[in-house]
Amino acid sequence: MRTANNVQSIEITDSNHQIPNKSPIPIVQTDDQVLVRLPRGFSLQQLGHDSRKSARFRFDREEDSLESPAMTFSNSSILVLFLTASCSTPVLCIGEVNKAEQIAPGVYFHEGDLKGHGHCNNGWIIFEDYVLVVDGNFPSGALEIIPKIKAITDKPIRFAFDTHHHGDHAYGNQVWVENGAVPVAHTGVIDEMKKYETGYYGGKPGRWEDTAKNRLDVAASKLKPPTLLYNKDMIFDDGKHRVELLHFGVAHTHGDGFAWLPKEKILFTGDACVNGPYNYMGDGDSKQWIKTLAAAKKLGAQTICPGHGPMGAAQVLDDQQSFFVELRKEVKKYAGRKPEEVMAAVGESKAALLKHKPIARYVGDFFTAQVEKVYVEMGGKPFQPQSALIDLRKQHAHEHGKELVKGEDPRSKPQDPEKLQHQSSK
Repeated sequence: MRTANNVQSIEITDSNHQIPNKSPIPIVQTDDQVLVRLPRGFSLQQLGHDSRKSARFRFDREEDSLESPAMTFSNSSILVLFLTASCSTPVLCIGEVNKAEQIAPGVYFHEGDLKGHGHCNNGWIIFEDYVLVVDGNFPSGALEIIPKIKAITDKPIRFAFDTHHHGDHAYGNQVWVENGAVPVAHTGVIDEMKKYETGYYGGKPGRWEDTAKNRLDVAASKLKPPTLLYNKDMIFDDGKHRVELLHFGVAHTHGDGFAWLPKEKILFTGDACVNGPYNYMGDGDSKQWIKTLAAAKKLGAQTICPGHGPMGAAQVLDDQQSFFVELRKEVKKYAGRKPEEVMAAVGESKAALLKHKPIARYVGDFFTAQVEKVYVEMGGKPFQPQSALIDLRKQHAHEHGKELVKGEDPRSKPQDPEKLQHQSSK
């Protein structure tokens, strides 16, 4: 072993972002790994990481050390690596919002700006003759990443895979079509659209029309359901890259699709797996969700690219499944009780799940509705008024598009719908 001399600096910060120790952190580097020793529960900030190099990490519980493949560093960029302090088995989450990260040759991950624009995460794979994009995003999200793809490759964007029917993953389809791509999805996505996008299919105004009232990018575009569909799987393979579009059953919705790269062991999950408090359960089923995640885990993925939140290692998939397992255990304690009793116990249930450190990051603003959803699945009756359910879906849309809600953020100047439409046609 030899001491790494190409790391400019490393600082350790606590959860309050205070710097208790600015002295150099011991680093040992071999040809295949970098070893950094640090206290438990702290985050690691590496300055000057060359983002062109991919890096995977794991935390050694016995040695209290963080291991990664060898990396090179430069002074030109900054990468912040977060060691999740809430996990008893820490998970290192890697990424930077609104930045295209190459995670394998020809494979990219882009963490969307959820808080600012409501964008989902995207990925894309550069094949020999074309590009396959994972998730359609909102129209503004599609417009955000198309230039980034074109800056990397001159291959045409031919396919856009919708992991499910929700607006932040499929409402950008028209933008992709105008840029030469065909929207692809599991057949369940069309079934869900026929159920919820009633305005498109000749009925009363549906979710698209409701969303267009508050999102200018949606109002400037139009709904475009996917036209290339699969029942069980669809495979893209040029000999160099292989991407399998899969469906394991009901989870976040009834049409969730996964993009699996078996050679690289990378799994794009859509919202069937997220990395943070982003689980909207209104269109899914928690019992089936657990089974779907169990099937996905059998693939043996080493890198998880979730629908929202930073990408991470395989444990992200484990933690997502564990959240639903523990949620159902907690709600089952109140099965058979009156709705008002369950409602009164929500705070106690929330505290119980927060004690499970590996899944505490999944507990958030949706928790009351999540408890109610599971309680109803177990035979109970809703304990919130119908208006609360409508507000929940609007809250979900709000959290996935706060900056584009009219009048919501005076710091942001709304984009002109005509300009958005013009940009999408370029």
